[in-house]
Amino acid sequence: MGFWPTRSKDKLYKQWSEYSGLPLEAIPKKEAAPKREVAKETPVREGGGGQRLFILYILLGVAILMLCAGVIILLMQVS
Repeated sequence: MGFWPTRSKDKLYKQWSEYSGLPLEAIPKKEAAPKREVAKETPVREGGGGQRLFILYILLGVAILMLCAGVIILLMQVS
């Protein structure tokens, strides 16, 4: 199962309806998925992903710098 299971189910249903060889009247219509009820007390998060991405880039940069420093130290020890 993937991250978007409804998308893959939609694709499979479309392929089945195209290649089944059945007339259009015999193919059952796709049922709509029931929507979830959202409680009014639940706070809605908007945005917020930018800060996580910024921290991820900082950590990636630090890891690359540490790797480069380690390689340089190893090269100095070998020569």
